[in-house]
Amino acid sequence: MNRRKGFTLIELLVVISIIALLLAILMPALGKVKEKARGVACAAHLKQFGLAWYFYSQENDDSNVWYAPSGMWSQGHFWFYRLAPYLGGTEKFSEGQGDLSSREGAIKIMVCPSARPWSPKYSNFGYGSSDTAWKWGETQGGYTINVWMQENVNSPNDSRYYRKYGKAKGGVPMLSDGGFVDAWPSTSNFVELSNLTDLQGSGIPDGDGYPLHPNTASRIALSRHGRAVNIVFQDTHVERVPLEELGRYKWHIGFETIQDLDLPSK
Repeated sequence: MNRRKGFTLIELLVVISIIALLLAILMPALGKVKEKARGVACAAHLKQFGLAWYFYSQENDDSNVWYAPSGMWSQGHFWFYRLAPYLGGTEKFSEGQGDLSSREGAIKIMVCPSARPWSPKYSNFGYGSSDTAWKWGETQGGYTINVWMQENVNSPNDSRYYRKYGKAKGGVPMLSDGGFVDAWPSTSNFVELSNLTDLQGSGIPDGDGYPLHPNTASRIALSRHGRAVNIVFQDTHVERVPLEELGRYKWHIGFETIQDLDLPSK
């Protein structure tokens, strides 16, 4: 009589154990590959913003993106509204236009793929973190503008602003990964980062309930891509910058650079 051949229970358990072992070995590696791909996509978003900024300046007499008075913020005057037409937006930006259609081109690439949708992780105000987007009104985003690279009508006599695009050189940051819509990094801000609780976005403790305020450099010093962030510079190139090296760039005119920042270990 021919007996039906098959696997014994022990053989099946051995096969299952081998598969489980292979998965345990491969899953972390696959996770790292996936996160690296998100970082590459994030850098590509910033590259598009950098090119949009360049074209904006070419059409506006070498001016940087205008920084509107706070009373106009709700009317569509943030930087992403002004750059949207150069990113495929169907609506041309017009002063006072606050509807969502005027930011359509920008909104598609506003959130870094490494950041989840906004949630009140550290604050109900709208701040993001290393792994979550920020929120302002109905807009969510993962990138922070260096406000010193804007034409600021509120401070016409402040000599720190790069009021003209060409005034800044290639190594001046324009946009970076970040935890809020904008930031005014200063040398003292970067020195104070040694007081950060962590690099996740819980900020410098000050008891006011706003973790990334008033030290706006803390909005940028986030461990989003490992212990680093992506930055697009004035010449439109993008770099993955280690957090300890953030102080090496000329964020504003007269900025005193710092070679290596003292930052938390986590």
